[in-house]
Amino acid sequence: MVKLLNPKNLEEVEKWETFNRKKGYLWHSAKWISVLHKTYGFKPFYLYEEENGEIISIFPLFHVKGLLGLKDEFVSVPHVETGGVINSDRFSNYLDFLSSNREIKKLRIYQFKDKINSYPSNDINSIFFIDIPKTQDELIKFFKKKKKRSLRKIENKDFPVNWGFSQENLEKFFYLLRKRMKELGTPWHKKEFYINTFLTFRENLLFLLMEQNNTPVGVSIAVIYGKVCYSLYHLVPRKYQRYGISLSLYYYLMKKARSEGAEVFCFGRSKKGTGPYELKKSFGAVEYPIHIYSFRKKNNSFIPEYSEFVSQKYGWISDIIRKLPINVLEPIAGSIRKWVY
Repeated sequence: MVKLLNPKNLEEVEKWETFNRKKGYLWHSAKWISVLHKTYGFKPFYLYEEENGEIISIFPLFHVKGLLGLKDEFVSVPHVETGGVINSDRFSNYLDFLSSNREIKKLRIYQFKDKINSYPSNDINSIFFIDIPKTQDELIKFFKKKKKRSLRKIENKDFPVNWGFSQENLEKFFYLLRKRMKELGTPWHKKEFYINTFLTFRENLLFLLMEQNNTPVGVSIAVIYGKVCYSLYHLVPRKYQRYGISLSLYYYLMKKARSEGAEVFCFGRSKKGTGPYELKKSFGAVEYPIHIYSFRKKNNSFIPEYSEFVSQKYGWISDIIRKLPINVLEPIAGSIRKWVY
């Protein structure tokens, strides 16, 4: 039987979290309700299915509505790496449940790992996982010769490592975020989104900053959920990439995560054929596709349709962002990013 989660019912929410922690999927956590509703006002619509009083499947959704009527869809999950149905063989039950809801006009799903039937999907993005070596010696051996040279380069330079979520480090994160997002041609969220995320997951947050002469040159932020360390943000501006900072950040982050009890590292989402995608493959990480599904509702039935990823559809916007100065982008980036996921 499909049910709708009541976010104010703490017992019900804990039941959801208990089921989800066994899977270890950060993206399906009910904690994102606080982040996305508080930041952008997206209405949560978390569905789950029970048998004999036990949860056997979950399907987190948010109602994204606005932008002068141009956006009106239920999404799993916006502004998070992925989402979708856990135990996807139950998907037809959710569609039956949703078909009677008059609010729903369109359904967009970023389905992790397991395909949903034979519906058409866009599989241009993948997520990578890798087991974290158990000891520091094994971790160093894990980095191939090229990567070990990068670590030695860092040690020979004055790049101190700064751990901890503080106001000072937060401002340095924003400095790196704006700089790197502009290089990528990607609008960034308003500050509240990042602050709400970090505060919501603060108990299990790893915040790593690397500097040179008091200037931030790289940052890596992750959350440990269950036995998995999830990379949320990994930012190194182009001018510092030749120093091997990106690889060193991964090294320090994995080392810290292992000491905190994590056994698996998740690199996050990358588009096939890009540099980050190839880097993660070079680590020997296991690739899992993200299947993007889109359904349009018609006469109480959902019609599947192929959906382009946002970077495919609006790639021209990236060219504009790269050309604009940061002080021009800063006031408008958050308003754009709200609707881009």
